[in-house]
Amino acid sequence: MKKLTYLWTLLILAALVITLIFVIPFERSNPKSVSSVEWQLHLGTMFRDIGYGLSILDENRVLVAGWTTKENSEFTDDQDVYLAEISSAGGLLWERRLGGSKSDGASGICSTKDGGIIVVGSTWSTDGDVTNNHGQQDVWVLKFNKNRDLEWEKTFGGSDVETAFDVQQVSDGGYIFVGYTKSQDGDVGENHGQEDIWIVKLSESGEIEWERTFGGSSWDNAYSVCETHDKGYIVVGFTFSDDGDVKEKHESADYWVLRLNNNGEMLWQKCLGGNNWDQAFSVVETDDKGFAVLGTTWSDNVDESRGAGDYWLVKLSETGEIKWSKRFGGSNDDIGTEILQTEDKGFIICGATWSYDGDVSGKHGGSDYWVVKTDSQGNLQWQTCLGDDMDEIAYAIQKV
Repeated sequence: MKKLTYLWTLLILAALVITLIFVIPFERSNPKSVSSVEWQLHLGTMFRDIGYGLSILDENRVLVAGWTTKENSEFTDDQDVYLAEISSAGGLLWERRLGGSKSDGASGICSTKDGGIIVVGSTWSTDGDVTNNHGQQDVWVLKFNKNRDLEWEKTFGGSDVETAFDVQQVSDGGYIFVGYTKSQDGDVGENHGQEDIWIVKLSESGEIEWERTFGGSSWDNAYSVCETHDKGYIVVGFTFSDDGDVKEKHESADYWVLRLNNNGEMLWQKCLGGNNWDQAFSVVETDDKGFAVLGTTWSDNVDESRGAGDYWLVKLSETGEIKWSKRFGGSNDDIGTEILQTEDKGFIICGATWSYDGDVSGKHGGSDYWVVKTDSQGNLQWQTCLGDDMDEIAYAIQKV
């Protein structure tokens, strides 16, 4: 019987933070059937280590990117970039730490067409593996070849703080990353207020082809980018602004969805939310050329509130109109972090739950990894909690 298998990068957030990887198959013929963990792997040090990015290579090898506490450091917030490659059987193939004398970390990773790796994150350093810094914290992009040798590394930013959360290789062989900037100089063309969404398109060799800032007078941030069928882009994050590029915002923070053309010019934008904080973390283009957006809502006038923060899944048309939206969770906080569309046109989403009721069952303690499978209309098909009596949060999910 054919099985569809999905891979989760699951991260324990406790006094010691350990990266875990689980493989959990389910049978398509019985979508409520979820089997046991096939394997798991602990990565990192005896101190605080977090994995944020996940990518799949040939032969189902797995790439993980995040940050790890520096060796011999007295401070758990003193980090290096951490990269690892894992075999399909769960064996560690290689790992690498990179950085300088200050704090550095990775938040996104993507396999490249030449068999290499592109990594994005941030750095405060001006030495070690970091060859340049524009000011305070810069975006740091690292390209590795197929032999895992560092091909090039570059920093991007201005005199203030920049961070990137996601990177993708696009159809022309170049790269695009998204995050935020507080600068209005250096590589940053303009700034609308306190913190703008920053979107940068790079050539294959890492040169800036164009960069765009979007926002208003308050805080605006992007977490996820996806190239679209017409070689444009869809970007999601959140906005606190109600001016500038931001139109028809609700209260507090909204999901902010930006649709761009191939040159980074805005085609349309959409604010999604209610009367409280709403924050989008992940987006995919769907089979009908629309989009599915996942994040967390704390609004009590968005769908049917389960309690505190809930997973909030919103399906948009190609032009940004809401087709449907669904909310999942219990009476405590539930944080949705990443979404994939499945072969049956449904969705699989991950994150964390602190709830014991509502849509949540089988919880262990603290916060658990919470994986939810829906049909094509967002109706819950199955859910599973993974963890122990500590706190766990899943940041990434990939099909293998």
